[in-house]
Formats: sequence, structure tokens, C-alpha cells
Amino acid sequence: MEVEHVYPNITINLTLFRATIVKGVPQMLEHNDIRWITTKEISQYEFCPADTEILRKISKLNVG
Repeated sequence: MEVEHVYPNITINLTLFRATIVKGVPQMLEHNDIRWITTKEISQYEFCPADTEILRKISKLNVG
């Protein structure tokens, strides 16, 4: 899925991939925190406005 979000001073293009980790451990390269959550837990976290459409679609999949 691709999402474009327009902030007042910048436009963000996000690309979402469905992937499987086959080896190794995920590492934080750009963020301060990383964790696995279920779709039911999404509302317990604060996300950037650009993530809204992606999170809405993930929630509808009822994964996790």
C-alpha cells in the first residue's frame, strides 16, 4: 500500500510492505522504539497523522 500525507510544510510518501522475517532480529535504524502489537492495541499508542490511513486499513484486516 502507498499513502501520501500532506503536512503544512512537507509531503510524506509512505510505502507499506507485508514481509516475513526469516533470519535475524529487527533493528531500530530510524526510530527510538520498536515493538510488535496487535490490531486491538493500535489505539493504545500515539502515531503520526501520516500513519492514520495505514492503521485504519490494518485494523480492518483483523490481523493479530
